[in-house]
Formats: sequence, C-alpha cells, structure tokens
Amino acid sequence: MRATQVALFLLLVACVKPAVQECAAQKSIPARIGGLGDEAFWMGNRIAGALYVLKGDAYVRVSVGGPSDKASQTRARMLAKKAITRL
Repeated sequence: MRATQVALFLLLVACVKPAVQECAAQKSIPARIGGLGDEAFWMGNRIAGALYVLKGDAYVRVSVGGPSDKASQTRARMLAKKAITRL
C-alpha cells in the first residue's frame, strides 16, 4: 500500500525541544528507536504519530499519517533512513 500523504521536515535541534517538552507535559512519553541516526524516537497516539531522528545538529521528522501503529512506524523508519543519508 502506498502512502497518499507524506510529510518530511528538517528542523534544527532548538526548534524541536519545545515540542518534546510539550509532549512530556502531556504524559505522552517518546519511545526510543535504536539503530537510526545519532538518536531517534517515536511520539504518537491513537490518531497520529511521528518519528524524530537526530543526525548531527539537525532533526528529521517523518509522519506518514494514520494511527500510531507498527505499520506507520515501519514506513516512517524506511523514509527516515533514506532522508538522513542525504544530510
């Protein structure tokens, strides 16, 4: 199945920290993802999720739309791997 919508953002670390802090305040704890960039984590809920990957001094945020499930995480991980090779 092909995604009908893909969002890819390249953000500086300073721009992402407030979003992570807001997520922590809402008791939504990011899940660490190993083997991707310098550091990676998944944040999501039953409606949507996003994969954040730190590579050097930049973050890549990948959100494939749909519920935050294993299939979404797998698609986001695949796209993030391709994106960080181009940084």
